[in-house]
Amino acid sequence: MYRFSIFFQLIFLIFFMHCSPSPARTIVMDENNDTKSLLAISAASNTFGLKLLKKIVDEEPGKNIFISPMSISMALAMTLNGAEGETKKAMLKTLEFSEIDLAGMNRQFKERIRMLKNLDPAVKLQIANSIWYRSDFQIEKQFIKVNQDNFDARISGVDFRDAGTVNLINSWVADHTNQKITKIVKRIDPLDFMYLINAVYFKGNWTHSFNPESTKEDFFNLPDGTKKPCKMMSKKEKFKYFEDDRIQAIELPYGKELFSMVVILPRENVGLDSLITNLNLNLWDTWNKQLSKNEVLLRIPKFKLEFDKSLKKTLASLGMGVAFSGDANFKKMTRQHKLLISEVKHKTFIDVNEEGTEAAAVTSVRMMLASVRTNFIMFVNRPFLFAIKENRTGQILFLGKIVDPANNN
Repeated sequence: MYRFSIFFQLIFLIFFMHCSPSPARTIVMDENNDTKSLLAISAASNTFGLKLLKKIVDEEPGKNIFISPMSISMALAMTLNGAEGETKKAMLKTLEFSEIDLAGMNRQFKERIRMLKNLDPAVKLQIANSIWYRSDFQIEKQFIKVNQDNFDARISGVDFRDAGTVNLINSWVADHTNQKITKIVKRIDPLDFMYLINAVYFKGNWTHSFNPESTKEDFFNLPDGTKKPCKMMSKKEKFKYFEDDRIQAIELPYGKELFSMVVILPRENVGLDSLITNLNLNLWDTWNKQLSKNEVLLRIPKFKLEFDKSLKKTLASLGMGVAFSGDANFKKMTRQHKLLISEVKHKTFIDVNEEGTEAAAVTSVRMMLASVRTNFIMFVNRPFLFAIKENRTGQILFLGKIVDPANNN
């Protein structure tokens, strides 16, 4: 149902963007916290999320998309603490953190984690971070400390040669997403050095739930003009609503209304992709400010989605390419070895039904040795050549080729 992307492509704005404190709400903060810096982190993450969405829409035409800008920003922010030089500058620019000093970024992520976890007791929101590194290598103590102190990250030195390590990491992911995402690492490469992982889990019931008896079979219009059956929920209620000649927008609150889903529906003569292409933080903020309470008859489909994407090429195209290259500088992680980011993997899950919404996201940043300074591994699992020689002269005594070692003829 391609046009479900009306919801999927913008639904990442659910709680990752809209849970940012709005000017109308009172935020209880410690007296030493800089509110402006906290809002700056939210604005930076939102701007990055919109920019990233546009790129993914270009890369994945016609597909449902669901991302967590907060999860991606947080995983890369932990990684940023190990970067230096041009690598650090490129990552700061791509993540829209150039105007925020690194120490301030760390402090505000720490406050953001604390604040979001306790914002609404009626909504379950879990944010967890972990760093897994090769136990036979050393990493910088300051890198460990800053990520423990500010991101509450679990730091684990593990045996990357042990097949059980993959299960260990994936079990942590499953535990912190309520089993909605169970695998982020398929295998560990001999050159892998570290995995930096963020996990987010959200579950909130609608403030105004939908009556299951009002859910009816209906049709969803696809871009090619065909119709596809779907289960359409229905409710008449006072919602925050806005419309103009290009869009209709509605805000569906969760719990005590400190979290909400914002749905943007383009008019029939407005293409969704073109709308996203022109979307920026100012326009998004303008739409939200114009939402006001009105009685609305809402009909919206139930849906469930899993999304999985490698962000390496996407982030490189946004200006972070140096971090994935041999010129990467992550000396603040370790000064023993040259590292680069080999992969940024992102997985998400969402289920929207009459009761509310359940969503999860995991982002994994995979660090790899840029130069081989470890034990080599040779796995002879294909045809091979062999020789027996005398070493003083180099004389070959026997020479052969094995195509099938089980064949004795």
